Amino acid sequence: MCLSPVEQYAGSNNDGKGGTMITALRRLLDLRRRAALGEELPGYGHLRCLLTPLIALAFFTLQPRQWWLALAFVAATFLIDLNAEHSPWEKRQPPVDRDGKLFDALLYLLFVIYWVNFALALRMVADVGWVSIQAPAALVLVVLSSSLMAIAAHELIHRRGAREQWMGRLLLCSFFFEHFSTEHLRTHHARVATADDPATARFGEAFWPYLLRNLPAQFVSAWRLGSARCKDRGPSMLRPTGNPVLQGLLVEAALLGTVSALFGWRGLALLLLNAAAVVVIVHAVSYFQHWGLERDGAPPGVHSWDTANRSNLFSMFGMARHADHHLHPNRPYHLLRYVEGSPKLPRAYGGMIWLAVVNNAEFQQRMEAALRALNTPLRTSAESERSSWSAR
Repeated sequence: MCLSPVEQYAGSNNDGKGGTMITALRRLLDLRRRAALGEELPGYGHLRCLLTPLIALAFFTLQPRQWWLALAFVAATFLIDLNAEHSPWEKRQPPVDRDGKLFDALLYLLFVIYWVNFALALRMVADVGWVSIQAPAALVLVVLSSSLMAIAAHELIHRRGAREQWMGRLLLCSFFFEHFSTEHLRTHHARVATADDPATARFGEAFWPYLLRNLPAQFVSAWRLGSARCKDRGPSMLRPTGNPVLQGLLVEAALLGTVSALFGWRGLALLLLNAAAVVVIVHAVSYFQHWGLERDGAPPGVHSWDTANRSNLFSMFGMARHADHHLHPNRPYHLLRYVEGSPKLPRAYGGMIWLAVVNNAEFQQRMEAALRALNTPLRTSAESERSSWSAR
């Protein structure tokens, strides 16, 4: 292989005062070579997460009255999910020194677009009513946008800055799920894939029983954690307001009253229907992300279901690399890495949500088959239950 003069110099002068400079040169050359060969994950792919919000923004701005045109906007968003089912796998890793400013700006931009879309959707439904084709189309687009922003909220509550954390909590308030921020950070990440984590679905557990179990359990756990936090701060007349779950409830009540006053029962219906749909979708994702896995002293990352789906990786703020997220909870989405040893989902996220909610029998069959196909078998909650039963 023919080396450039700089590479020859870097290879022949690796000691003395120039050692640091030579190391830097080698690193620079390696980065340039990897970029040229396409071995590093490009950052521009994350712009895909703008597609659905911008389609929704165009719909709410144009307010098409023709039924076929309204359906065309909805169909365009579903085509994105259908395309994800056929997306190739993406195992390339992002550069470790990637600057995060543009990726943070993308989050801020989507935050603004979301609230603009939400306000425009409320106004549209309040004006045209629910009989028009525009209202159901608006609901579908709001649900899809809110589901995406639920993932953005998850990203934001993991940030260290108070501003980002409040942005994430406000997004969660828009579908009455703010208590998730307390429970997720303080319980789920500490106890994931154990019996003490209500968000971890057991082996063989169906979706709807999981939802009915997890929904109240998460709120009760979050409330207890918030109350304990208030007690730790000592006596004070304002101590109850220090409970983050109570803060979220107050903001959610204010949102409920504001929407009711400004947009009437039509806007209120949109708000509540959107919240119900998004909560189901969020629970469906939580359901399959750790379904059937049990951690027994092992690192939490390998007990998370991943997907190497490129479209999911770029359009969902790195949610596809959930294993690395559990290994490094504070690592931003644009730096998440592919973990080879984690179990892989049999379908893309959209298909997994459909199977989990609508065809759970096939969901469980596919997940069991995926577990059996692992080169390094993981301990499942079913195995734990059999072990405890045989020990009785």
